[in-house]
Amino acid sequence: MEDFELLNPENNQENVGDRFDAWREVLSREVGDCLTIAGVCTMIMAVVVTVINCLLHDWGIGLGQIWWLVNPLIIALLAYLRNRKPAGCPPNLLRDIVLKVWLSCAIFAVGFCLSAMFFNYVESQIEGLEVFARVAVKPYRVVLLVMGMALSITGFIIKQTWVWISGIVLGLGGFLWISLQYSTYILSEYRALEDSFFLLELIVCIVVEIFAFSCFVLPGHCLKYK
Repeated sequence: MEDFELLNPENNQENVGDRFDAWREVLSREVGDCLTIAGVCTMIMAVVVTVINCLLHDWGIGLGQIWWLVNPLIIALLAYLRNRKPAGCPPNLLRDIVLKVWLSCAIFAVGFCLSAMFFNYVESQIEGLEVFARVAVKPYRVVLLVMGMALSITGFIIKQTWVWISGIVLGLGGFLWISLQYSTYILSEYRALEDSFFLLELIVCIVVEIFAFSCFVLPGHCLKYK
């Protein structure tokens, strides 16, 4: 009822546009802080995953990937502790919208990732290596696409061009990079195959660092100190 009154100029003497501008200004700083946290956590996690994959290479390829599922939980906890509001804090309709957008996208992304991991495990037990290589689901490209969509929607809501552009770069750029296997292509002519795994992990880590810095840390810094 309160939100309806805020959106109805006839029932509210305060200018609705000014109220939305005030909400948007506060939200922009909060989004900037959260993006910076997300970027720094992702950059650190990329190094952690790479180190684990390299150290545990003899026991199985990609065992460090499971830590990517922990990263959103760390980001959400730090963002909550950083931006939690005291009791009686005035409502912010735009903040609620952004939170619901990210919560919905996170549920779909994590759900799809877990479903893909279960599907891949079942297929690896049923099918041979050749068949499994063709039917295995690569969930991270879809996760990046969903997260890029959430970031772009956030940019539209707070009216910050570089934020929704960062979402497009993150979503479509990450999706195409994984789908077209550019990292593997870079090493396709590398002769020392025994070292190609470690070089591939290094390339993936560098790519993640570039995406995290350009799509999270940089726009987050701009929002915080604009």
